[in-house]
Amino acid sequence: PFDGKKSIRGGIPIVFPAFGQPATIPGDTPSTVFQFVPNMLPQHGFARTKTWALSEGACFADDNVVNVVFSLSDDEETLKLWPHKFTLIYKVVLSASSLLTSLTVCNSDGDRTVEGFSFQALLHTYIKIPESDKIDNLRIRGLYNHHYIDKLQAGAQQLDGRQVATVDREVDRIYCSSDEVVAVAVTNSRFTGDVVGVRSSCQLVTSASASSTKRPSFATESEDLSAESIPIDVVFWNPWVEKARSMADLPDDAYQHFVCIEPGVVSRWVDLRPGEQVTLSQELFE
Repeated sequence: PFDGKKSIRGGIPIVFPAFGQPATIPGDTPSTVFQFVPNMLPQHGFARTKTWALSEGACFADDNVVNVVFSLSDDEETLKLWPHKFTLIYKVVLSASSLLTSLTVCNSDGDRTVEGFSFQALLHTYIKIPESDKIDNLRIRGLYNHHYIDKLQAGAQQLDGRQVATVDREVDRIYCSSDEVVAVAVTNSRFTGDVVGVRSSCQLVTSASASSTKRPSFATESEDLSAESIPIDVVFWNPWVEKARSMADLPDDAYQHFVCIEPGVVSRWVDLRPGEQVTLSQELFE
């Protein structure tokens, strides 16, 4: 059961405001002050273990599409760990053939004289492999010719020259993309159809006239908002045999039944001034 202390393994946990542990977070030093209490910020931040609120009037169904919006803001607990005012908006759109999720991060500090904050964010997506298949048959396309940080090799940076990626050992990589939109296809070796397709993008939205104390809005909702695309990273992870055995919340053979393809911004820091917002979007489709 979920106790608010440890995240649930599976689904799409939300990583914010930092990826990994503070002492091992990848990326350059943030240009604005990233303050936290050493050794107190949880692994992957606090968003995935907090209780989110269902936004009023934000759940509705139309033309066989379900829309739900959740929100999370700073509170006494988060301010002790990370002394910044923020609002997160998580939008879920579910149809018969796709799942669209978007995370909007807003700097909700009303003081325009402050520097702002730096953060990282990630949608830690677990993709289930059908029971009739196994990890050995998985084929992943879309990572070719991208540089990646290999977390299993002390952060060594390499270029992936494989047209098709497979999983035959533990893998923990951050693909550092220069693309504004990243598309990844996960299929089986028999090419009987996609397990799932993943399409991701990220945008920084600024507005000099917008009030920083208002709830974040999406870029399409206001003419006075200007959007700038941000290169997106993709984390590729599977624990394989030994690590799966060492994880208390994972069955020994679970590594055969999932792969994580996780879009976000984690190889560097995003600087967000008061009133600015960033939206990270992901679409899973058949």
